[in-house]
This record gives sequence, C-alpha cells and structure tokens, in this order.
Amino acid sequence: MRVGKRERLWLGLLLLSVLAWLWPLPESDIPQATTAERKSSPRSRNAPASAPSARTLGALQASAPAAQTAVVALFPRQSWSQAQPSVTAEKPSAPALPFTYGGRYTEGDKVFIFLNEGTQVHTARQGDTVKGSYRVDRIGDAEITLTYLPLGQQQSLPTGSMMPRK
Repeated sequence: MRVGKRERLWLGLLLLSVLAWLWPLPESDIPQATTAERKSSPRSRNAPASAPSARTLGALQASAPAAQTAVVALFPRQSWSQAQPSVTAEKPSAPALPFTYGGRYTEGDKVFIFLNEGTQVHTARQGDTVKGSYRVDRIGDAEITLTYLPLGQQQSLPTGSMMPRK
C-alpha cells in the first residue's frame, strides 16, 4: 500500500490537531503578582527567581473556589456484613382494659362485680380470673384492680362511685 503526498499531508494535519487538542493550556485563572508586589516583596539573594512569595501563595489559596478544595470520597468503604440493628426494644405493656364497670352485688360478706365487654357481661369476685388473662385482685369502692396475667401488670378500672360502702 502506497501513501501519497496528499494522504501524508492530511495525516500530518490530523496528528497536529490531536496534539494541539491534548496540549495543556496555560493556567489563566491563577492571579499573577503585579510588578508593584514583585518590587515590594523582599527576596533573599539565595531564593530562586521563580519561587512565589507568601503573599502570592495566600492570594492563590484565597482565590481557589471552594468546590475545588472539597474532598469527596469517590469510593467509600463498604462492607458485605450486615450492620446489626440497634435493639431498643420497648418493654411490652398490657393492652387497654376491654371492660367497663357494670355494677356490684353484695351477698353477706361476698362481693360480686359485673364487668361489661361489649354485649357480654362477666361476673367475678376477688381472686377470680376473667377471660383467662385478667385476675381480679382487689375490689374497692372507687376502683377495681385487675392484673393482666401474661405480663403481670396491674391495671385499675374506675367504678364511678365516690361514696365509700358501709
């Protein structure tokens, strides 16, 4: 394959244009020290002529945009192990009482209470278990104390009475 003069010329121009495109451009964004600054800045005889003064370096650092000085982690650390979730389990609490006070019946020294749950009425005495999960601990004039058995937490049910029983 033979390359003629015309092809060599085009290849040369192409090579020059690629080199010109890749060649680094002069940094025009960096402020240059004025001649007044150069004359006023004291230099020692041993310092090289191209060494920048402290004033010039300060001007360069001050004029640098903040975005250029910020460091961004392009490849942050990653781990294949799963992070352990922080366990701040709340202490379980008993649900709200499903009963309302329906009244009381006294027969001698035995006191029976009526606990309403929707359309259902439960009759209980002190020490009885209602619905398999509530125990009647104390029957007072102003309130009834029940214990939620799965958690052992006491709850009180107001009776609405303010007068003590005789």
